[in-house]
Amino acid sequence: IFGSSNNQQQKQDLDEEEWILAALRNSLQSVLKVVIHKSTSNPAHLPLVSVVAALSGALVLGYRQVDDSGHKDQSLRVITWNVLARPYTKYNSQQHRASAKLEDENQTKQRYTLAGEELVGRAADVVFLQECESDFFEPRWNLAASKLEEAYYTYRCNVGDSPGTAVLVKKTGQATCHAERPLCIGGTEETGGDSKVATLMQLMHGGKMLTAASIHFRGGPQADVPVSRRKHADLILDGLTPETEIVLGGDFNCNPGDQLDNLEVHPLFRDRLKRLPLQQDAKTGLSADMSREEILDYIYVSQGLEVLRSFATAKPRPPWAGNATKPAKVYGASDHVPVFAEIKWKTTATAREKETE
Repeated sequence: IFGSSNNQQQKQDLDEEEWILAALRNSLQSVLKVVIHKSTSNPAHLPLVSVVAALSGALVLGYRQVDDSGHKDQSLRVITWNVLARPYTKYNSQQHRASAKLEDENQTKQRYTLAGEELVGRAADVVFLQECESDFFEPRWNLAASKLEEAYYTYRCNVGDSPGTAVLVKKTGQATCHAERPLCIGGTEETGGDSKVATLMQLMHGGKMLTAASIHFRGGPQADVPVSRRKHADLILDGLTPETEIVLGGDFNCNPGDQLDNLEVHPLFRDRLKRLPLQQDAKTGLSADMSREEILDYIYVSQGLEVLRSFATAKPRPPWAGNATKPAKVYGASDHVPVFAEIKWKTTATAREKETE
C-alpha cells in the first residue's frame, strides 16, 4: 500500500488487520487488471469487472472505517495523480508498440478503466487529476466512468479539446462544494500551453472554507521553463486572498532541487504553503522517455492544516509491459502513481484543553 518496504514509521501506523486488508486489496487489483484486459474485447466480462472492483473498494472502505474510529476530528483524504492522457502517448510509441503513434484504443480503455477503478476504490474525499481529458469520463473509453460519476462531483478545466486538470469532490465525503463552477487559471502560452492549466474549487470542510487546487506546471529543459512556472504561480496567487486556506496537488514536472527550490520561493509557496513529505526512497513518476524514476508530484497545504500521513501509493513503472507483443500489454494506468495525503485542521489551544478535560 505504501510502495516502499523501508518506510517503517508508516508501517507502524497501521495495525495487523489494516495490513491484511491492504494486501487483499492489492491482490484484487492484480486480478482486476486481467479482467479489464479481457472485458475490452469481450463485453461478457463486464459484470466481473464490477464484482472485483466492488470487493476491492469494500476493502478500502473497511480500512477507512477502522482508521476513522479513533479520530474525534474528521480528517480530509486527498490524492493527486497524473493519469497520462491518450494524446500524449504519441511520445511513447516505442513503449506501447501500437501500429500508430498513439497507443491502441484498447490500451487506452484498459488504462483509463484501471485509473477509474483505482480512484473509486481508494475513495479519497478530494482528487486532483492532471492530463485529464474529457474522454476519461466517457464510458466508451473508461468502463469505470459511471462509478466515478456516481461517487464524485467533477470540476474540470480544459482549453478546447486539450487535456487539462480536474478536482473531484466525493459526494459522501468530508468536504462539500461551495461554488457552482471552478476557477480555471492558465492554459496559455505564457504558462506553457493549453494543458498547463490549474483548477481551483472552493470547498467547505470542518466548518471552514478551503480552496482545492489541481495544477500541472510546465516541464522540459528549455531556459524559459522556470519563467512559465513562476508566471503560472503569479496568476494563481492573484486569484486568492491572503486569508485563503489551500490544499494544492499536482504534477510539478521537476525533482526536488534547484528547480523546485526556485518555485518554492515564490510568494504562493513561501511562508504560506508547506510541502508534504513522502516515505523514504519514494518516487512518483517517470522521466519523459520512461527510463528513470523521479519525484514529480507533490501535495502542499496551508499552515493552518496538519498532515497525518502522506505517501506515494506505489512504485512508478511504464504502463505498458514486455518487449515483443504488439501492441504491448497494459501493465498499469499511468507513468505516474497516485500520491495520497490525510490532513486535518490544526487544533487550537482552547480545543486541546477541552479534549483533555
